Amino acid sequence: MTAHPAGEPPTFRIRVQGRPGPEWSDRLGGMKVTAREAPGGTVFAELTGPLTDEAALMGVLEHLYNLGLPLLAVERVEIGRTEDG
Repeated sequence: MTAHPAGEPPTFRIRVQGRPGPEWSDRLGGMKVTAREAPGGTVFAELTGPLTDEAALMGVLEHLYNLGLPLLAVERVEIGRTEDG
């Protein structure tokens, strides 16, 4: 993983089925946890925030796995583009 051009760590958006509570933010690399609902009523969580390196990303993914939350998507997003659109 390369560093962000501005020297900032890259920002990631991770989607999981289910809903980890906001209290999990510290264990999830400080990422912001937002509950969402898909058109069919399925609840999922979107985690957004910067992660310093691949080890930090893997740590977050491991915590989500240990919580039993199915992974829906992982993407690196550009600064300022953490929302859909």
